[in-house]
Amino acid sequence: MKKQTLIIVALSLVLAIMPSIAFSQRGEDNGAGGDANATSLTGLWQVAASNTIDCTTGQPDGQLPVPVNYLFNQGGTMTEEEANSFDGPYRASAQGMWKQVTGRKFVAAFTNFAFNPDRTLAVTLKYRTNITIARDGSSFTERGTAEISLPDGTVVGTVCYADTATRFMF
Repeated sequence: MKKQTLIIVALSLVLAIMPSIAFSQRGEDNGAGGDANATSLTGLWQVAASNTIDCTTGQPDGQLPVPVNYLFNQGGTMTEEEANSFDGPYRASAQGMWKQVTGRKFVAAFTNFAFNPDRTLAVTLKYRTNITIARDGSSFTERGTAEISLPDGTVVGTVCYADTATRFMF
């Protein structure tokens, strides 16, 4: 009888603890300061002006900055929309994936297409970025690259960028 009671108590404890473990934030703080937003990338983020940089020096390259919205979904998918006046109305939204590396650090990869005025495919863009969320969870910095390829897959260039985004709030 005692053994059976012990098993029932142990199972009850496991069942009581499991939901809180399953639905809680990651246990590691890694300097996040205890703010749950500091380790959550999920949500809408706005880059007021995305800045391309020289890939070697990291210095601004003189291109006009572009506003960008990122939407990071629970489960690791994402979309990106930028207001790039140089592509005109011929640019598709980007879709991609993201994952947490550790604590406040994340990586993302996404892709989109740009079209010629006659609606033929001009280039494919493939982005890779490293993201670090601020300790208070209200902003992040990122540094990434965009590989530009022709429709036949020939890589014709790489652009680097460094940005700061702010979390969109109600």
